Amino acid sequence: MNRNDLKGFSIATDPALQNIDSQFRPNFGIGAYMKKDNFFFSFSIPKLFNSRALIKDDSDGVVYSKGQMNTYISLGYNFDLGGIELRPSFMAIYSNGAPLSVDFTAAARLVDELEVGFSYRTDKAFSGLFFIDLFEWMSIGYAYETSTRSDIIKVSNGSHEMMLRFLL
Repeated sequence: MNRNDLKGFSIATDPALQNIDSQFRPNFGIGAYMKKDNFFFSFSIPKLFNSRALIKDDSDGVVYSKGQMNTYISLGYNFDLGGIELRPSFMAIYSNGAPLSVDFTAAARLVDELEVGFSYRTDKAFSGLFFIDLFEWMSIGYAYETSTRSDIIKVSNGSHEMMLRFLL
């Protein structure tokens, strides 16, 4: 990628992008998804290699940014409650050197075309989401996540996500 061709909000250059080493750093991940009736289980490690990026600071010192290997394990069950499908699930996220993080999620398909949900993360964050089916095989969604940690609230108003889901 040629950083000089990037166009942005009338900012001539972004100092954070000036001294990044742009060598090719391939990575590889593994994962599995199993489903039996209404139960599902998944496991993944998206980055098996801990690639290091070379970054030079203003004093021409060298700083290494190391990609972290994360492990994700998730399971859940879909309950049919007579017209409403309730989908509780949890996902555990392990990253070396960080505390274990667990997401508890409850989503519900209220009508054939609408799904809403809520999630709580043990490191003090929560989110809400919804999906609308456009076709039987495709839906769009929106999620908002925010933290309840005071050190994060000072610098972030949360994150917004737009999603496009394909059912194969």
